[in-house]
Amino acid sequence: MPGCVFHVSGADFNPEAFLAESSLCPYKIWHLGERRTQTKVCEDSGFSLDVSNIDGELSGQIKDAIVFLRKHQSEISRLVGFPGVDDRRLDFGYDNRNAFVQCDYLPPELLALTGSLGVGIELSLYSALSDESKEITA
Repeated sequence: MPGCVFHVSGADFNPEAFLAESSLCPYKIWHLGERRTQTKVCEDSGFSLDVSNIDGELSGQIKDAIVFLRKHQSEISRLVGFPGVDDRRLDFGYDNRNAFVQCDYLPPELLALTGSLGVGIELSLYSALSDESKEITA
């Protein structure tokens, strides 16, 4: 499962044009109309890059995301006015703790940074697999 990933996309976005003058290093770039799978086609263009490789643990990913946002603040700000960019988001992939209720906290520092940079937050909660489920998927 991923840690925290920064996604940027837009129907009329040219990711290479932005990245040509950027120090950001995406692990994935896609383009409108490209095949994602045999049945799915990309509905926009964009890129994704790793922000945190902490697997499944939200609080550590948040700390890494704050460092990332501060370090790349000027480049992320440039995305706001870059032609074709419709969406900028941090996607936090973290674990379901199999509790009666699961409460997770987003600190004001993260919310202030993302808000000031026009970056959304996506929380991707992953189900914990039982030993039986792990055997089936292996």
